[in-house]
Amino acid sequence: MHFFQGPFTTFKVENEAKEDWTGLKFSPDGKMIMITTNGSSVTLIDSFKGTLIHVLRGHENSKGIELDATFCADAQYVFSGSTDSSIVSWSVTTGQRVAKLASGHSPLIHKILFNPRFFMLATACTTLVGFWYEKFE
Repeated sequence: MHFFQGPFTTFKVENEAKEDWTGLKFSPDGKMIMITTNGSSVTLIDSFKGTLIHVLRGHENSKGIELDATFCADAQYVFSGSTDSSIVSWSVTTGQRVAKLASGHSPLIHKILFNPRFFMLATACTTLVGFWYEKFE
């Protein structure tokens, strides 16, 4: 293993809001890295060049806590929890928010994860797990 030789490259990523980074996730296709924060943004960067793709905004984080986010299976959308207990979704192509869904979680969503095999979204708070799926007509 060559991991112990140190990183083969590093990238400086702007953090204008000065939010603490709380998580990193690769997109399913490996082309992007998602950076989650304790603020109200999710940052997407190119995983090969380190260049900024989008800063996703539009979810609430009034408590300044770690909020989870996930890519869908085809890496076309990002989903995030919000401190108002909603689920927010953005288009990876445009960076625009495309949906805000009431979740039924109280007080907020702690974890969110996409199951690529069943094209299903799972959400969890302290006492409730929710399962979401796309209804194809």
